[in-house]
Amino acid sequence: MKNTHISISFGLLTVLMAISIALVVDFKQAFSEENVIAINTLGTEDQPIISLDGNKLCFLYSPMDFEWFQELSPEEKMKILKKEKGIKIIGPYRKGHTENDISNKNIWFRGYCSEKVNGKWTNPTLAPHELIPRDKGIYAKFMTVDNGTRLIVEASGISIDGREIKGEGDLVTFYKQADGTWKGPFILSDYFNTPHMEQDFHVTEDGKTLIFRSDRPGTLGFGDIFISNFENGEWSEPINIGKPINTEDAFEAPGWLSPDKQRIYFVRAYPQPINLKKTGIYFSEKVNGIWAEPIKLDLGIATHKIFAPSLTRDEKELYFELLPQGRKDYQIYVSHKQLDGSWSVAVPVY
Repeated sequence: MKNTHISISFGLLTVLMAISIALVVDFKQAFSEENVIAINTLGTEDQPIISLDGNKLCFLYSPMDFEWFQELSPEEKMKILKKEKGIKIIGPYRKGHTENDISNKNIWFRGYCSEKVNGKWTNPTLAPHELIPRDKGIYAKFMTVDNGTRLIVEASGISIDGREIKGEGDLVTFYKQADGTWKGPFILSDYFNTPHMEQDFHVTEDGKTLIFRSDRPGTLGFGDIFISNFENGEWSEPINIGKPINTEDAFEAPGWLSPDKQRIYFVRAYPQPINLKKTGIYFSEKVNGIWAEPIKLDLGIATHKIFAPSLTRDEKELYFELLPQGRKDYQIYVSHKQLDGSWSVAVPVY
């Protein structure tokens, strides 16, 4: 019996060592140059931002099972946000996820950018603000403005100079220094640091007009698009962009505002009850200074979980986030505008 026990113990030890070695190999393999993970994976790709020239794609990524997270109670979600509880992982690790993050399963979204070279997307690298150490908090959607010298980032759970970020997804900014490093975060404006939601923002090319989704007072429906302008060195008080963009029975979220601020693409969703026929990406343009009745784009897909449209300058490439039917992870899709003005059937980006 003693020899049998020793044999079983040795066998178990061998198995455990093999598992440990496999984990190390997997970890190293995940970070090897040969293991190029471009855009979509089994994890969650979120909030795509395509550059105006179409050659740079930035997005958020987490190996977390996002559908699993959505089904948790508010209390359980808060434990994860505070890193008191691990997450369910279904996707691969990208460069930038630390070994400590992986072992503790404390991997939330991180910002990445990929460049298009010879028609193909390169292995994404961490966005500049992700390289600045922080003890707590979460960064979400981000955009570069002012010719690449400033970043605007959606943040939660961080403090700036002892001041707590108040709401669900407030806006902060980072500045590029002369030596190429980045400094921040700084509060963008008290108008975007409230107990209410400031999410899904978009800033125009000149950095002077900002649209975002909020549930603040003055909202018509479940969440509306608000707009603010940078005037005389500060941001104006946001106002509801109004009808016919916002409605009472749906929530609307940016979106993309054209550089000349005359055309807008946004998401309209009907959560209660879910209406697949009406939910989707909409387009409107100004006629004599007034927004025309929005038109839903036909992208050849049917889902009530579609977000974050982003376009190239010529408005011929449309990138967005979608939860495909039968999957647990969001992916980034693209559709191309045809000569007749219609849009091609959207396909995943790889």
